[in-house]
Amino acid sequence: MPIYFDEKNDWQIVSTLSKTVYRDEDVGLVIKMRNPFNTKSYVLLFCGKRFKGTRAATLALIRHAKLLEEGNKFKDGIARVVKGVDKDSDGIIDDCIFIE
Repeated sequence: MPIYFDEKNDWQIVSTLSKTVYRDEDVGLVIKMRNPFNTKSYVLLFCGKRFKGTRAATLALIRHAKLLEEGNKFKDGIARVVKGVDKDSDGIIDDCIFIE
């Protein structure tokens, strides 16, 4: 996978595309890639580091679907890293920004 979790180093998110490691808890990822078990279909993966990262990835899918399709395109899919943003300082992730 172009972006993955490194289980040996506190589940850091590692991007093979930009050679960057993300350690923050409010970082998530959204990947659309070919299904390794059935190459005729695709797999959509959205997850994050802890709850805040997963919420950021979910908000990226819901609110920014068009932006997900831009940038970071690799061989057979799309891979994006997002960071959660708390716009009103209430401790809840309200939106996300695209890091990669």
